[in-house]
Amino acid sequence: MTTTLATVVGLLLFVRIFPESSTSPLQNEILAGLFAVEGCGISFLAGQLHAQRSRAEQEAQDANRARNEISDLVESIPAGFQAFDGDFRLTFMNWAAQGILERNAEELLGRTIWDQFPQLDTGVEQLLRRVMAVRARGSCETYYGPLGMWLSLHVNPFREGISVLFRDISERKNAEVERERLISELQAALAQVRTLRGLIPICAWCKKIRNDHGYWEQLELYLTSHSEADFTHGMCPDCAREHIEALER
Repeated sequence: MTTTLATVVGLLLFVRIFPESSTSPLQNEILAGLFAVEGCGISFLAGQLHAQRSRAEQEAQDANRARNEISDLVESIPAGFQAFDGDFRLTFMNWAAQGILERNAEELLGRTIWDQFPQLDTGVEQLLRRVMAVRARGSCETYYGPLGMWLSLHVNPFREGISVLFRDISERKNAEVERERLISELQAALAQVRTLRGLIPICAWCKKIRNDHGYWEQLELYLTSHSEADFTHGMCPDCAREHIEALER
């Protein structure tokens, strides 16, 4: 259809430009053919331009759809995500990152990671620079004082810069600290416990115990020196009855 219209337009232009009286019949036929060919060429070029424009529009739509899908995917991650360029300047951060850091993306975009975290641990800084330089992923855990939280960091090469995926792990780290404290207290308590093991020689009549040096000690003295036990003395009912009977006799 487009080719036919272009041919007709070319012929109409020919008639307007070259009336029959101005040229011979042979020249008219030649010129008419040239105009028709020219019209077809214009039609072909117009078709190519239209096809290219359609492909470009489709590719733009596909690229935009892919960007939206990636953006939706990153925003759905519960962990914080930040992307930095080759100069460590922030180019993107998701909503989770804004929530963890309690900072808006508008105030941080374009700022370096050192501006964003001025008190960053030296080990973390070395990790970030190593990933940027050698393009190999790395991870670590660090405590960041200004935020009062423990962070787990996973750093990956991203385009010409790096990306950082981080989580707030303060609850787990605090639980680990509490567990270590309880273990230390338990170990200290166990160190204070002294137990008696093995065979203990005891007199069947006076109940004295022979110590490691071969001397016979009172039962309570031996137990006091070999354990944490202390003694308080009293009289059982049987002994009290025998004692009273002895006095009455």
